[in-house]
Amino acid sequence: MKIRLSLILIVIAGLCSQILNAGQLGSFDSNIFFNVENITISCYVTQDYVEDVPANLVIGLHGAGDNSANYRNALIQYLLWNEILPNTVMIFPDAGDDQSRDFYAPEGDELIIDSVIAWAKQNYNIDESKIILQGFSLGGRSALKYGLDNKELFAGLVLHTPAMQSPYDVQNTPDFSLIFDYAACGNMPISIVHGTEDYGFLKTVALLADSLVAHNAKLMYLLMPGLTHSVPPNSVSEGLFKFITEPIDKAVSILHKLSSPAIVDENKIKLTCIARNIGNTAITSMSFQYELNGEIQTFDWTGNLTNENNVDVELE
Repeated sequence: MKIRLSLILIVIAGLCSQILNAGQLGSFDSNIFFNVENITISCYVTQDYVEDVPANLVIGLHGAGDNSANYRNALIQYLLWNEILPNTVMIFPDAGDDQSRDFYAPEGDELIIDSVIAWAKQNYNIDESKIILQGFSLGGRSALKYGLDNKELFAGLVLHTPAMQSPYDVQNTPDFSLIFDYAACGNMPISIVHGTEDYGFLKTVALLADSLVAHNAKLMYLLMPGLTHSVPPNSVSEGLFKFITEPIDKAVSILHKLSSPAIVDENKIKLTCIARNIGNTAITSMSFQYELNGEIQTFDWTGNLTNENNVDVELE
């Protein structure tokens, strides 16, 4: 009888914990039992949330060396994400106590994202068609991997300077990469912001953007002048999220490439790019601006680029 009573008390305590969290607004921390340990989830629920209206869900993954509470506080208290994401439940899970604090190390850590989604749906009225996976730095790399592997779960991905570890990582070289399923990106919108002063990842993030466009991703890629390895102001992040949540009339993703003859003659080098229509209407003209030999050049294109199609543009 004592054993049965203890079990009943444990169950009641668990239920009380869920009841205390259900519908709570503002900033608070809770716990999810995952991989035989209690993992902290740091939450923020916007003040306009009401039970009768399904809410958006943003799951945010912090970078290496950080923790969930610090990440949540930085985004809410300093970058004011609560002002750009209406009717939204934001949950920032901790990566655990392992040394790397990476959501893909050790193997299986990434499944905390499933537990977070289940916890959110248990405690809030979540619109399952409006779940966004976000990440910064190594968290952005993890969000990319998990989002591509589980694209049916997410409305889109928002990646703040994802820390792609090397060109081999981006190019899916065995033993040097998480192996990213680029072919799965389909029509799931992905937005990436990266800074010109974030020198350690300039090459790998640009290579990532090209790899996504090459696989027909619906991509917004913003290279922000002056930004270091950090999250930009909320006015920038607002645009990244709106790319996921709001239809766009006219928008183009660009894949850069350079073609030249085997024997290089600067007069014969052809600068080309692939433009992909990621908006809702056909594009009949585009204006390109690029730098060649230190001089700004312009090129105007005309044609008919329909939705979700590509065109090769040779810059003359």
